[in-house]
Amino acid sequence: MPSGSKISGPVVRADFNAVEAVLHYTRAAHRLGLWESERQLIARFFPDKSAPLLEAGCGAGRATLGLFDLGYNNLTAFDFAEELVEQARDLAAQRGATGIRFLTADATKPAQVRALLPPSSVVAGRRSRSALSPPVTDNCLPSTVHSPPSTVDRRPTTVDCPLSTVHRAPSTAHRPLSRHVPSGTWRASPANAERIGERCHCPPFSGALFLFNGLMQIPTRRARRRALRNLATVLAPGAPLLFTTHDRDEPDELHLWEAEARRWAKGKQDPRLHEYGDRYFEHEHGRTFMHLPTRDETLAELAATGWEPEYDVMRSDLVRESRAVKDFSDNCRFWLVRRPRS
Repeated sequence: MPSGSKISGPVVRADFNAVEAVLHYTRAAHRLGLWESERQLIARFFPDKSAPLLEAGCGAGRATLGLFDLGYNNLTAFDFAEELVEQARDLAAQRGATGIRFLTADATKPAQVRALLPPSSVVAGRRSRSALSPPVTDNCLPSTVHSPPSTVDRRPTTVDCPLSTVHRAPSTAHRPLSRHVPSGTWRASPANAERIGERCHCPPFSGALFLFNGLMQIPTRRARRRALRNLATVLAPGAPLLFTTHDRDEPDELHLWEAEARRWAKGKQDPRLHEYGDRYFEHEHGRTFMHLPTRDETLAELAATGWEPEYDVMRSDLVRESRAVKDFSDNCRFWLVRRPRS
């Protein structure tokens, strides 16, 4: 990326497709699985294990295969990083999870998201080979979800994992929002509800997940809003969406953001960033873009995109995670929101 160029979707995609990132997320998929906090919230808000669920930003399949292990049997998962999707398919094959639909798609692209809708045979429990195997073509759109050509070195790469060897081919306490947000303040307006209620003849998903801060790794507020609206178009009315964010107001973060605010005020921020709250940093596993919002900022984004927030909680207030989970991920805020029923 040229010096000073703004972070873009293709840049983030290339970062996720880089060998270091693929190895990192593949190890987590094999060794870590679902966090305890994720398991608790999934059990609470997604009780029907046969309902069609959509996982956005599935990466190498860490959460997807965790859902499968819990008994969820109607799963569609997608990511825009084709190398990670390939790893997820490999892991699913190794574990015999042949009924999961793993697809390559971009959450910010409306046609690609709508093309993820499950065929009727999947929703009804009749799992034909054509219904489960990509590419996906349905009667909603003339488009197809497919895996673009790989940009990563195709020489075999070995991931040391406990189950098998993978060969790669070329805070605040939890709070129901009704207690903390004035009535009507953040509810979807009729205009927003209409905007996210696009018509399609395919059966919708009964719920969706966008875990491990995947939504916040989309550059620009406009693109994140587009992803939220796109997800709503493929969910049934009242369906839940579980996602996570960091929280810029966490005590451990405040002094860092005070210094960052001064840099933005002086125009000395990283020129590659779009908005205050953005970060782009290098580490041993590659490069990462992340937008870190405040709680109020996230509520405003949900209001602007027509979602009804129901519950949010900091992970540290919900459960004490294992050392392995803490080493893999920082503290985060879980959000449970719903598509309006009307």
